[in-house]
Amino acid sequence: MKIVSIPLACAAMSGLASILFRCAPVYAHDWYPLECCARNDCMPARGIEGDGRGGMTVIVGDLRIGIPEDFTPRPSLDSRIHVCFRMYPNEIDGSITITPICLFLPAQV
Repeated sequence: MKIVSIPLACAAMSGLASILFRCAPVYAHDWYPLECCARNDCMPARGIEGDGRGGMTVIVGDLRIGIPEDFTPRPSLDSRIHVCFRMYPNEIDGSITITPICLFLPAQV
């Protein structure tokens, strides 16, 4: 029977753990709830503005995402605006429909 020292066993387990966890991706937006971001649909927004009808328009890159008036925002955990959305292609005319899922706003917005 071979006896392995405790420090050596700990080092081996630590090395194994680092190999296992290195393979698992860690995303910068791990705090998004699963119901909002099941497929990496969330991202920080560049800005937000009123749409003149009671809703809002969130700006993400070149996209402008309409947020309906009755859409309930959630508090942002990093004091930035974030939006989660899905894009659905229309197979008939090639247009894209963007549907907001979650909106995260800082307290001051």
